[in-house]
Amino acid sequence: MRVGRMIAIASALITMTALAQGTPAIAAETPAGATTLVLFNDVPKSSTTPDLGPGVATVSVHDAVLRSSKGKPVGTFHVVITAVNDSSGVDNEKRMRNVVFYLGDGQIVASGMGIYPKTEQYLVVSVPHRIAIVGGTGKYLGARGEVTTTRRANGTYRHVLTLLK
Repeated sequence: MRVGRMIAIASALITMTALAQGTPAIAAETPAGATTLVLFNDVPKSSTTPDLGPGVATVSVHDAVLRSSKGKPVGTFHVVITAVNDSSGVDNEKRMRNVVFYLGDGQIVASGMGIYPKTEQYLVVSVPHRIAIVGGTGKYLGARGEVTTTRRANGTYRHVLTLLK
């Protein structure tokens, strides 16, 4: 019983430390019966609203070709990111991400918050971020689960979509 409590306390401390540092705590397990889909997107083409001053959110839009793990184009990736005015820290800010994975046989939609350096337009390289899969169309009708996105050093992104049954 004590060992179990010690493990639970250690896990909680690791999670709290990771969140305090702006690093998401990522679970390594895939739920039983879940389907995993790994996709990559090219370096995104981006546009951002100009800085309109304090109290006004900044919005950026990113679009890219979406590829399979073998490099074959399978669709397009679209994300609208809105900076949220809060106090996430001196160097970081929260941004709301609304993502669409547009595939030939349907769409998968994901949404959630990410922590970004205030001085950067993109996610930090090699730091995974998770958001919820909130729906889908066509083959992915009613999709739910989560997507873990990691920016790679070459500016492309790796997305691991965990779809629940």
